[in-house]
Amino acid sequence: MPGSTGGPFGTAQLFRTPSNSNRKSQCSRRAWCSWTRNLEGRITIFVPASVTLGFAFAKASKLKVTMAILAYGTQPRIFNMISYCNRRLLLLRFRTFVIALLILSLIIISSPLSPNLGLIHKARAVTTGITLYAHFLGWNYSKPSGLNPTITVVQGATVSFNLISENDTAHLFLLDFDNNGVTADCPGTGPDKCSGNIPVMGTGAVSPFTVSSPPGNYSYYCLYHSPQYMVGKFRVLSPDYTVASFPSSLTINQGASGSSTVTVTGVNGFTGIVNLAASVSSGGATVSMNPQSITLSTTMTSATSGLTVSSALGQFSVTVTATSGAASHTTIVAVSGPDFSISPSLTSLIVSQGTSATLNVTLASVNGFSGSIALSTTISSGGPSTSVTPASVQVPSSGSSTATLTVTASNSGAYSTPVSPGSYNITLSGTMGSMSHSKIIPLTVINPIVDGYPGGPIVIGGIVSAVVIVAIAVYVLRHRPKK
Repeated sequence: MPGSTGGPFGTAQLFRTPSNSNRKSQCSRRAWCSWTRNLEGRITIFVPASVTLGFAFAKASKLKVTMAILAYGTQPRIFNMISYCNRRLLLLRFRTFVIALLILSLIIISSPLSPNLGLIHKARAVTTGITLYAHFLGWNYSKPSGLNPTITVVQGATVSFNLISENDTAHLFLLDFDNNGVTADCPGTGPDKCSGNIPVMGTGAVSPFTVSSPPGNYSYYCLYHSPQYMVGKFRVLSPDYTVASFPSSLTINQGASGSSTVTVTGVNGFTGIVNLAASVSSGGATVSMNPQSITLSTTMTSATSGLTVSSALGQFSVTVTATSGAASHTTIVAVSGPDFSISPSLTSLIVSQGTSATLNVTLASVNGFSGSIALSTTISSGGPSTSVTPASVQVPSSGSSTATLTVTASNSGAYSTPVSPGSYNITLSGTMGSMSHSKIIPLTVINPIVDGYPGGPIVIGGIVSAVVIVAIAVYVLRHRPKK
């Protein structure tokens, strides 16, 4: 009779069936036990007929589930399911243990590796220990960091030195904060730090101290072998911060507002309050910062503030200034607000004396601008008269309007002085409130051309009169009576 039981690890079903059929036993714990046999003329017996697989089944060494295949004239073959599952579970646990052991070994080995090899020489943290290997040819002569590595620390950091001799000479470490060169002020009462004598193949140390010297470059020596050998650079940096804006440019339509995120990031362990203020270079706009101050700490090295620009008009820039004590940094956001453009139909103009000329001027909306634009013209000294009509143009939102510029180079009266031929500049200006744009149009005034000869009406009349007079004189002389 078939039997089955369930447990946390699965269910085992055991069957006892007639011959000439498929015999199958299933153990559903990751399909560790599954098989099928075609047993012709054999009898399959499971002993016991049912078992329960619990959490401790791997330790049930006394429990055996056997399958006996009996045949006439043959020995029964026994398969132990518990032993098979035990072996598979043991193999899995062994592989997991080996992998965990390898990972733990890498973590333990890598932690002290870099300082002992002299790979790290930048003291960026609040408290830092630095290891140097002393050799008469140079500090860290045999290490991957290179000869006499530059050590960089932040003002206010606490630093200590661990010094190890690796040749058969003694050494004496000196950190020269007063920059008076290789001198025998070790030990002394000044700011210099000294290790004392480092014996042959021995060790020395400089006790922890706080770097209070001003930011700058200093030197460290071995008093026994410098200045020819064993001289390195010791840099002290000042805690600082940077300020940046994103996006750095804004396009704002009429009636809308724009925003940019200002990020302040601490550098070299900076901590403190940073105040933010925004100002506009020119044009009309309302600007604000939220929040107006941020606080940076060892756990919060970066913070943001929002810049909002509204009521913008024209092209201008917003300067965001971040101050903390005497330190000050800025970032600039370029703004393109509602605006208008001026486009004359001609880039230059030529006018003959005694005549006039016109050109069209198009005023177009930019970024949804709408409003009334006042137009005016001026011309360089001695030039002809100019005018623009209409004097005020209404520009619709996202549209355009036109005006006419007229240049007159004719005389205005009987005794007026004619416009001299030459080059002039016409300045066409459009203004709305504090916003103004202008275009310069080059103008050339020339003499009139008649049948290819230059001259004015007076000159032409004089020539004609002279010809007539000469003709009359010749006629009179030829027809004069002879005496």
